[in-house]
Amino acid sequence: MEHDDLARDSHAFPRDAVIPGVPARLPILLRDYLCQRPDEVQRYSALKVALAQRFRADSEGRAAYPAAKSALVEELLAKSYAARAAGES
Repeated sequence: MEHDDLARDSHAFPRDAVIPGVPARLPILLRDYLCQRPDEVQRYSALKVALAQRFRADSEGRAAYPAAKSALVEELLAKSYAARAAGES
């Protein structure tokens, strides 16, 4: 994936974004981790595409989509914490 593609297809979170139930630093931590690891971006992107094709754009699909990707997001967050602790990002 080229840098321009990544920038176009990524969601940006303003530093003061508030997501209910999510500490404000988590989207930033995940963003920073993914910016350094194109292989993880590819995994996350492939999952998102597969889930978008699987779930309809209705209220049930919109509720099921985040739940279906939560395992990978949790894995990536754990990796991002580990990378930060190791001074990698």
